[in-house]
Amino acid sequence: MYEKAFGVAKVQKIPCDAGIQNEDSSPGLTAKDSSAYRSVVGLLLYLARDRPDLMFSVKEVAACMSCPTLCALQRLRKLVGYLKSSGDFGIKLVPPEFGHGRWKQGGERYWLAETFSDADWAANESHRRSTSCAVHFINNSLAYASSRTQRVIALSSAESELHSMVSGCSDAIFIKRCLQFLVPEDVEHIHWVDNSAARQLVARQGVGKI
Repeated sequence: MYEKAFGVAKVQKIPCDAGIQNEDSSPGLTAKDSSAYRSVVGLLLYLARDRPDLMFSVKEVAACMSCPTLCALQRLRKLVGYLKSSGDFGIKLVPPEFGHGRWKQGGERYWLAETFSDADWAANESHRRSTSCAVHFINNSLAYASSRTQRVIALSSAESELHSMVSGCSDAIFIKRCLQFLVPEDVEHIHWVDNSAARQLVARQGVGKI
């Protein structure tokens, strides 16, 4: 659909580069090209649910759906070129093992849900809002992944990571309850994060200045 409307897209090795979050001041597309742009991005939004490697790039090009620009079209071209080289990628689901997760081994319960969250701090040059990312595994198999733009401007990397943890943990609670509805057993959930400051914030107890 993209090549029918905008021409051939060259094969790419990566879905996007660092410039995808640069400020966009390029002219807008025509009404016809804007309609074609939205159609292609709509297909990508459907596809991204099964392709975690596309989620961030699709989120960025989808942010321009209301008013597509020439620069957004070039970013979409690169993403389509990456799809041409990775059309056979997929998610491998493995048989569950007792307490065997992606990172933790030997859990106390059979079902083990793990969440990995991360964030980039104010990487977008136009609005300076961070991106929250979370990947959820159930017994070492990918269950769900997300990439979302935060609604607030974080003033520190710890705050950015904290928003990402809250967003990821909210999804994890829902996934855990859905799994507990399907299986007659308790589900153990573990949240992994690499930012020590954010980890200390969520581990605090009692009232403090923060």
